[in-house]
Amino acid sequence: MKNGMVDAAFVTSGIPNATIMELGTTNKIVIVPIEGAGAAALKEKYPFFVDAVIPADTYGTDTDVNTVTVMNILFVRDSLPEEVVYDITKGIFDNIDDIKASHNTANTHISLENALKGVQVPFHPGAEKYYKEMGVIK
Repeated sequence: MKNGMVDAAFVTSGIPNATIMELGTTNKIVIVPIEGAGAAALKEKYPFFVDAVIPADTYGTDTDVNTVTVMNILFVRDSLPEEVVYDITKGIFDNIDDIKASHNTANTHISLENALKGVQVPFHPGAEKYYKEMGVIK
């Protein structure tokens, strides 16, 4: 894109993406929204996609841009002991402030309220136990 050989790219990453930011300093970029019927069809076929918004100030666009995103999910073997997965899950959320301080997207999107968002696989019993204790799963 930078040298004019490519006109468009589909990027999946946290925001802000440093490469897109750099490209925007030397080129006029347009963030194409994924919304409406296109987003609905994508989410129907791939239910792990969820609605999201790229704020205008992220890449200097005129307005916020509607899109879809995939949430980060930590996968573990089902043979991992329940108490280990419980401790991992609890450890993440007990230390969420440190995690949020490490990355802007984490600061905005990682929370107990978002823990189930876009998840289309069963939870490990250890994670499920923690989420039930926290009231995320009823």
